[in-house]
Amino acid sequence: MRGWFQKSVSQVGALPFVNVGDDIFIALITSRRRGRWIIPKGWPVKGLTFSESAAREALEEAGCLGPIAASPCGSYDYRKRASSGYSVTATVQVFPLKVVCQKLGWRERDQRSLKWMPLNEAVACADDEGLCRLIANIAQMPDSLNSENFIRTDSWSDH
Repeated sequence: MRGWFQKSVSQVGALPFVNVGDDIFIALITSRRRGRWIIPKGWPVKGLTFSESAAREALEEAGCLGPIAASPCGSYDYRKRASSGYSVTATVQVFPLKVVCQKLGWRERDQRSLKWMPLNEAVACADDEGLCRLIANIAQMPDSLNSENFIRTDSWSDH
């Protein structure tokens, strides 16, 4: 149980998005335990940067592949609960991921639902107050997703 005895833990998340004309759509997935609408997120992976770790989460949890921003577009806090009932504050650094491909099959496909939606709809659907605020901020400043500092993540993603 990594980090459960700390006052807070750090996680990474990906914000998978596509541009469709003048609109931006993002992918939200359901959490496994309670079916809440969230983004792909998880623990940083040893040997990968935070952004590469976030890209890996997007692949495993949503089947999304593409370049990811080297810097986060924001962060949010939530209460991470263990199956034992203990909870801790988790801070999620969120990295935009320009989706160029979505696989037909991926590791957690049978464990989650996935939905592509416009930013404004995602604000209403996201089941976490901090995530809602982050997406709302992006909806007001959509250019924040178009960082010029995207990195390729295909060197490890074919698993």
